[in-house]
Amino acid sequence: MNFHRYRPVFMKIHLLPIILLTALSAVKAQQPSNVEYRREKQNMVIRYDLDASDPMRVSVHYVLDKDTSQVPDRQLEGDAGIYIEPGKGKQIKWSMNKIDSSKRARAGVILQTSPFIDMVPVNGGTFRMGCTQEQIKCGGDEKPVHRVTLGDYAISRYEITNEQYAVFLNQTGADEDGRAGRTALIHIDNKFCQIRYRDGKFAPVAGKGRHPVVEVTWNGAQAFCQWAGGSLPTEAQWEYAARGGHKATPTLYSGSNKVDSVAWYDRNSKGRTHVVGTK
Repeated sequence: MNFHRYRPVFMKIHLLPIILLTALSAVKAQQPSNVEYRREKQNMVIRYDLDASDPMRVSVHYVLDKDTSQVPDRQLEGDAGIYIEPGKGKQIKWSMNKIDSSKRARAGVILQTSPFIDMVPVNGGTFRMGCTQEQIKCGGDEKPVHRVTLGDYAISRYEITNEQYAVFLNQTGADEDGRAGRTALIHIDNKFCQIRYRDGKFAPVAGKGRHPVVEVTWNGAQAFCQWAGGSLPTEAQWEYAARGGHKATPTLYSGSNKVDSVAWYDRNSKGRTHVVGTK
């Protein structure tokens, strides 16, 4: 699946980005409450409540003097990471053994949250769909140009990533071959796939967590969106958002007439995916 007019973008890497569609009331970031922390030898134990309606990303930041830095996930255990269910009595253990003891004694903690999927509201409107005058080399299925009217909706800011899709596979109890019963959710054995099953769970290949998930089946895309409380967009919803919604400009590509400035594709991607949001 790719932008209506941007077929070259994902030509040689078998990429299947997924866009989640939900009601306009997208999840807003909420700060944890009742945060308490104490040092236990070389560890910091953090307790908090997560009062939210949906699972959230929870990150730990430590404050030292006037500087604030995010704690790497590998130093954390417990209720921190990409997908934390709402509830009370959450606990995180932060291993501080790589921090000087004098700094360890002065360090403070801040917890930050963000939605599991970053959603962008799209104001509805009427647009001309298909091969409009600024386009070139159009296919027959892009004609004739016709007017389409859409209501308000929300769409994910980026393609669904490997780390997000791995959460879905783990939460739904998918089989280690990437199937749910007889239904394939992802081609886990394909050489392009960037998710692996190890030690009883699915996880992204190292360094590929924030890359768009690839080798997802149509059934897998549908299942992910339903699990996350949304759906795949229609072609009209996708194209309207790609054109810029009611603020659309008549550019050849989504946001520019120069494809290299807005897209990874076969000529500039070196045949591999890149972190979402970098184009």
